[in-house]
Amino acid sequence: MDINDRAINTIIKGIIDALEKRNALSAISVFPSVVYKANADHTYEIIKDKQKYNVKNGLGTTLTSGQSVWVMIPNENMKDMFICGVR
Repeated sequence: MDINDRAINTIIKGIIDALEKRNALSAISVFPSVVYKANADHTYEIIKDKQKYNVKNGLGTTLTSGQSVWVMIPNENMKDMFICGVR
């Protein structure tokens, strides 16, 4: 393998790595919401698209009703949705 082939392979590998990282990031969705209620099981009720969801708090802090939060949906799986930030 000559130097040109190695350079081409390095460039192709860099492009493939960048595309894989972009695809992994696009599988994560974050949206704004509001805490409507704290539940006894340490989850919080939020609303997304006019539907209520009970989600875990990934922050490790106590949240209050009416508090604005960021909610993450990893891999577009609504069951794994969790609060990831305060806004």
